[in-house]
Amino acid sequence: MEKSVIKKLRIVLWAFIIISIPAGYYIYSASLLDKAYKAWEVASISDKDEDIEFALNKIEEAEPFAIFDKNLVNIKVQLLYRKKEYRKVLEAIEEKNLLIYKGLLYEHLDRSDSAAICYEKAIPMLKNQQKKIKKDVHFANEIGRQIALCYTFLSQTDSANKYLTKIPEDYDPELKEWLLQYDYYIENYVSGGYKDYLEGETLLFGTDSISNMNIDSLFTANRFYFDNHSSRGNKHEYEIKKIFEQKAISIGMNRIE
Repeated sequence: MEKSVIKKLRIVLWAFIIISIPAGYYIYSASLLDKAYKAWEVASISDKDEDIEFALNKIEEAEPFAIFDKNLVNIKVQLLYRKKEYRKVLEAIEEKNLLIYKGLLYEHLDRSDSAAICYEKAIPMLKNQQKKIKKDVHFANEIGRQIALCYTFLSQTDSANKYLTKIPEDYDPELKEWLLQYDYYIENYVSGGYKDYLEGETLLFGTDSISNMNIDSLFTANRFYFDNHSSRGNKHEYEIKKIFEQKAISIGMNRIE
């Protein structure tokens, strides 16, 4: 075989190898990502520690190959949070500008000073965000409530109240109820932070002496809300945040031990 032909064959062979490497890399990384997401889907609805651990292992295997998949870190964080691996969550989002979430994690780690710094830094960012989306009335109102919440955690009540703007009468009832949860919590706030707002202690109350026709209006009139409600026949039970305990008692609800 002539040297020129051999040379051409070598060129073709090397070209094939060079083309095949990215294709093989893509196929392999896609396979790892698929396994990671399938394991996460199982773990996200499972109470078994082994399912969560298996999913985390699959995610970590896929991470070095997931250069452009920004969601992979999000599902990893969800599972680490469920495992209460708060320090690892902080490490995973170190480069992300998630100041409120970082504050929540610091609270879980009993580092309230670090959490307060995060909330303080989050306020100007939230204000800028609110200005940019002021045409979206509901989103702008909700960001305003988040600003008020951060000020509340910093014991700056006057500043917080400035952002509890009046909700219009014709506001969508479901969206209004969502905003009022911020308002009622802030009005009754004693201590704590985002951890308390999201996951704080709750108490179980019954409504044996209250007509079910009146219960919703009583909650609204006394400006507090319940986290969960269950009913069995004529028996109704409400899970209520501890800060609303006295309000629940005042309208005639009975504490269930």
